[in-house]
Amino acid sequence: MKHAIIIFIIVLVLTAIGVPTYLILCRTPHRPIYRASYLIDRTDTFGLEPISIVTENSFSWDKLKEGRNIRIRKVSDVVNEDVSILTLETYRDWSNPSTWNFEDNELFRENRIRKFEEELTTTLNAIAIQRTGYGHTAVMEPLIQELLYLQQYPMDDRELFVYSDLGQNTPQDNWISHSVNHKGLEIDSPHLWTGIDGAYDLTDLSGIHVHLIHRPRNAEDDAEYRLRANYAKNRLTELGAEVYIHGAINHSGY
Repeated sequence: MKHAIIIFIIVLVLTAIGVPTYLILCRTPHRPIYRASYLIDRTDTFGLEPISIVTENSFSWDKLKEGRNIRIRKVSDVVNEDVSILTLETYRDWSNPSTWNFEDNELFRENRIRKFEEELTTTLNAIAIQRTGYGHTAVMEPLIQELLYLQQYPMDDRELFVYSDLGQNTPQDNWISHSVNHKGLEIDSPHLWTGIDGAYDLTDLSGIHVHLIHRPRNAEDDAEYRLRANYAKNRLTELGAEVYIHGAINHSGY
């Protein structure tokens, strides 16, 4: 009888400890990840402003806990350029035992993020100064491919930064000097958009913030860029994205 009571007490204690632990480790809701894609157009002959990534001090602790997944993609005269990926694990992600470091604190996490942002800033600017001088630019296909990637993660915080004049100029599709395409931009024809590979697979961009960034060299360049940027904005807004057109941008987190 005595042994039965002892066993009963042990089972009771283990249950009291095990059930809450299971609920914490296995039933914790999904914590969003910050996902961002950067497109850096190396065919533009006019240089980019230096890119700086700095998280604002006013961000909530919950935001600082989020993991980061950053994709950096070069734009050139070919569609399938290299993609670099930088990641920062979610703070104490219960599904990932490697992050269960209970000595971490808010200050430690902020320092981790600062170092991550320094690495990101260095990587972006190293690409931005690599001007290729190519006569052709394939920018719309990579733009759509990155949106297709972001579209897969509706629960996460998502942004796309496009550093380009959006001067799509390939043997198959010329938005700069081809008179028919130029007229299509002016009348806001959706046919230019649907002719780009992958465009039909974009179905819901709700929650995605798209930043179109270009520093015009003169008024004529600005007018041409605005025509292309507003066309892209209209197409993406129709799919639910929030689109912003910038001459330059100072990143202050998300």
